[in-house]
Parts: sequence; C-alpha cells; structure tokens
Amino acid sequence: MNKPVINLISMQDVNIQNLDDASDVVKYLIKTYSREEIIKNAGVDKNVLYRLEHNQNVTLENFLKIKRCYPKIFLPDTTTVGEIPIMGQISGSNVLPCNPSQPKVFNALAKAIVHWSPCIAFLNNQPNAFSGTVRVFSTKNISHNVINYQAYNRLVLLYPENQQPKFGMLRPNIKLTAWELLDVYNGKVLLEGKVGDTMSWWRYTFTSCLYMMENETTFSYANNKSDKYNLENTEDWYSKLGL
Repeated sequence: MNKPVINLISMQDVNIQNLDDASDVVKYLIKTYSREEIIKNAGVDKNVLYRLEHNQNVTLENFLKIKRCYPKIFLPDTTTVGEIPIMGQISGSNVLPCNPSQPKVFNALAKAIVHWSPCIAFLNNQPNAFSGTVRVFSTKNISHNVINYQAYNRLVLLYPENQQPKFGMLRPNIKLTAWELLDVYNGKVLLEGKVGDTMSWWRYTFTSCLYMMENETTFSYANNKSDKYNLENTEDWYSKLGL
C-alpha cells in the first residue's frame, strides 16, 4: 500500500488541502481497484470519478461515498516512520560535524515530521546530557532569515555569514534594538547584532532519545544508508558552511 497516500488523508485527521491531493487519492484507488469497481461499489457516476481524477470539483456527498466505500484506505498509519537528517553534533555552544561512525538520520513518526518540517537534528554531545539523545530544530512558521521577535528568549542555532554556526539563547536588549547570543552553560556572549539582521536561524524544538523508533525499524544505524540523507549529503551541507 502506498504510504504517502495513507498519510495524506485520515478519518481522524482529514488532510486533503486541495484538488491535487484528492486527485492523488482517486488515482491510487483507480490503479488498485479499477474504475468499474469503484463506480459499482461506491455508487457514483463515472463523470464524478473522472472529475476527481482530473482535479475538478465535485460535491462533498459524492466524495464521501468513495471515502465510506474504502474505509481502510482512509485510516491513519500510525507506525509509518520518517527520517530527520542528523546534520552534526552540538558540543557546548559549538556545532561540529559528525564522524563517519555516527548515525546520519533520526527516525520519528512520519506524521510528526510533517508537523515539524522543515526540521533537522543534531547529536546532543553536552557535559550534562544523557548519551544517545538528539536535539531537533525547525523553521516552520518562522521568518528564519531575519532576527526578529520570534527568536527572542529562545534556544536557537545561528548561522552567521563566514563564521561557524553557534547554539545558544538569544536575548534582546530592553529596547528590542539589539540582541546577544549567550552560551547556555556559562552565559558568555557568543554573538551579537541588531534586531532585523539578515541571518539564518533555526529554533530549538525538543530533545529526544535517538532510538525512539527502534522497535519500528529493522536496520542498524551503523550500516544504514538512507537514500535521502546519507553521508555524502551531510558532508556537502557542511562544506557549504565553510567548516
């Protein structure tokens, strides 16, 4: 069964955003069951099926006929696992590359990844941290290219131009005209600038056990070769940062 199609729609959490989404689902049903079977079982006219297949509007009643006829297709797959790229490791306030023996992906529920996306992960290599944990960062719903109120009093990753990235707490001054990035362990000022500076930043989202989804996967992290986020992609990302 096509996992992206299952994740697209759910009886508990309908997520069809537009006619393209509905068309994808109907095309999957046609490929799996045939037009004739859908028309017979769902009791819809062939023109309804044609319109859905070709991104055209139909009444909600007609779409619900198809949905009720194939309930298993519309149930959420809660075990689907997705990958978040591990882009390096955070040690204190420093953002460092991973070594070749360290994992390159963090596995989490695919539905959760969609909620956080775009997101990246870093191994949590801190003096006061448990081993085997990762920090996840996201840029969803933020203006991540400008230092603004969304970054105030947050744990963030900052990517200043021609400098190494830094992890810390971003604090604005009282007048909200300037900011400082503070080391979260000793309070040392790492970077500073003006509010409104053009600079890439990611907000800290949460810390998780690296092996959160190990019961849902069958591969070894040491031997895993993800098609999407492999060692070459990670090293390429770091080379662009000038590290």
